[in-house]
Amino acid sequence: MKHPALVNTEVLLMQTEFNDLREKLLNSQFADRRKRPILYWSKPDDRRLPMALIDLTVDQLLATSFEDLCLTRGIGVKKLRMLLELLERAIAGDPQLPEPEASGSETMVPNHAAKLTEALETFNSRAVTEGQWAKWKTTVARHRLNSLPLGRLARNLMEITSVIWNSPLGNYLPYSLEELRQLRTYGEKRVSSILEVFYTIDLSMTAMPEGGHLILRLEPRVVYEVETAIFDIMSQVAVPQAKVVQHLVITPILNQLRVDMGDFAYDLVRDRVGAGSKAKAIREQSEELGLTRARLYQVLEECALAAHVRWPQGRVILNELMVYLTNREGMEKVVRQLHQLIITLYPSK
Repeated sequence: MKHPALVNTEVLLMQTEFNDLREKLLNSQFADRRKRPILYWSKPDDRRLPMALIDLTVDQLLATSFEDLCLTRGIGVKKLRMLLELLERAIAGDPQLPEPEASGSETMVPNHAAKLTEALETFNSRAVTEGQWAKWKTTVARHRLNSLPLGRLARNLMEITSVIWNSPLGNYLPYSLEELRQLRTYGEKRVSSILEVFYTIDLSMTAMPEGGHLILRLEPRVVYEVETAIFDIMSQVAVPQAKVVQHLVITPILNQLRVDMGDFAYDLVRDRVGAGSKAKAIREQSEELGLTRARLYQVLEECALAAHVRWPQGRVILNELMVYLTNREGMEKVVRQLHQLIITLYPSK
């Protein structure tokens, strides 16, 4: 027995319209558009979006019978009408929405940029549209980045509450932009941080095709540079100079900590490691700073959380370097610094 909604005259007319739209969209000229989520053609002021279907691609929608669409939970007559309108926009190539090639609109976030740093400096989270958000989510899903923690790819951890540093990107894929903004405790600053990370990924990965013998690994630049330096040092026959290890390994890690946690945390860890002068114990730092040891340990714990989200494999790789340098002439101080850096940023549980 059919659902009562399916015998509604208006719905029957919409079924005819849906079949007409399907026939047009199945034309080869719309092949690229069919790969996009239907949300791509939404507008910021759209109401009654069919949220239960909004993340499906046009291809997936066209492969679904109209009767099944009607029987989808939460889909009524008004949302069916909105769905048809979105399909009509897909055919029309609505000029008010961002096509992949377009980047000139001043009211929308550009989909492409010559330099990532320049793009992020001018990023405006309030200008993001539902269509752009859908595109960014598709990029994350297409490249299977769902399990990456949000904080791994953020520009600055100080701008993101530590509560969501380790939130997998996949947590945000089910939400429309409107739903994301309405999540409890998700104010504009938190939403902006999430949008910026997704925007960064889309700018970086859009031109990268799926499959093939090559793959891009998204990670902080400092991680790539430090790992490369460590592997280079360990592959050399000659023993490296101590200052080379300090310059290529220890200093970049501390500088990234300053970016993520601020000057106070940087000074605290630097002095613990002895990268500035002699290494200082927590009691000595407490007396010099006029702060309790409990407070300093709290800051160090936050630094360890930041280090783990940025470079989870850091403990293993740094330990390999420390073992490699142990008992080598002139490396005593560097080995002590590496040891202190490891136990400070990657403490044993």
